[in-house]
Amino acid sequence: MSTSRHHAEWLSLIEVSGPFLSLPVLLRVFPQGVDAHDSDHFRDLRAAYEAWEESTRRRFSPAEHRAWIRFVLEHTLDLPAEVIAEGKTRLAHVDDDGVTFTPHLDGSRHRFTPETSMRIKTELGADVIIPYMALRSVSRPAGDKVTVKVDRWQKIATEASRCTGSTLVTRVGSLLSFEEMLSLAEPSSRKMIFWEEEQHRTIRDALNDPAFDVVGGYFVVVGPEGGFLHDEVAKASEAGFAPVTLGRQILKVETAAMAILAIIQYEKGIFSQYTERGAR
Repeated sequence: MSTSRHHAEWLSLIEVSGPFLSLPVLLRVFPQGVDAHDSDHFRDLRAAYEAWEESTRRRFSPAEHRAWIRFVLEHTLDLPAEVIAEGKTRLAHVDDDGVTFTPHLDGSRHRFTPETSMRIKTELGADVIIPYMALRSVSRPAGDKVTVKVDRWQKIATEASRCTGSTLVTRVGSLLSFEEMLSLAEPSSRKMIFWEEEQHRTIRDALNDPAFDVVGGYFVVVGPEGGFLHDEVAKASEAGFAPVTLGRQILKVETAAMAILAIIQYEKGIFSQYTERGAR
C-alpha cells in the first residue's frame, strides 16, 4: 500500500476540521508513513464509532458512551484492564446533582453542584440563566424533578443577587429544548456559541468585532459535557450565533460558563467601569 493511501485510511478514521490535519501535512511530517494498522481492527473500530455516533443522534446514552471509550482503551490502545478506572475508586464522581472530587494533595472531599454554579454565575452578573437539553446532555430530569430544580436554582439566584447589592435579580428560566433556547435570543444581542472545534474566532475577536460595538446584551451558549454535534452548531449559526473558542484548553461546562462571564464583564461590563456602589 502506498504511503498516501495509508495516510488517507488513517484520516478516514477521524473527523477532520480545518487544514491542520490533512494528507499534505501527514506526508510532510511522516514521509515514511505511520504504523501499519490491523485491517480487521480498522473495520471493528469504524463500526464501533458509527454505532456510538448514531446513539448520540438518537439520545445520548451514558452506557453506550462508556462502551465506546472502553473499546478504544482496551482494543485500540491495548491498555490493561487494571489501569482502567471503571468499577474502581475514582478521584471524581459525577451524578445528576453534581460532581464530588478528591484532590491528590490532601485527600479531602469536595462537592460542586449546579447550585454552586448558579450562585457564582449570578454573582458575576448573569441576567438570565436558561437550562436546556442538547442531544449529548447526560442529565435528563423530567416531570416534577424539573420544577423542583428550577425553583431551587431561582431561590439561590435571588439570594446571590441580594448579596451582591445589585438592584437586578437574576432569573432562572424553565428547562427548554436546544431549539427553544436559541429562539429566545434578542436580535440586538451578541450571540455566541462556545464550541471546542472552532479554530479561528476567539472570545476576544467576538467581543471586539466592530460590527457589534453597540449591542443589546450578550447571549452565550455553553455545553453540554459531551460537546455539541455539528448539526447543533449549524442550527445555532443559522440563528445568528457565532461559533467561538476559548482556546486549546478544554473546560468543564461550569468552569467555561464562569470564565466566559468573567471575561465579558471585564471587557464590557461591571469590571470595566468604576462605580461607587458597584451596581451593574
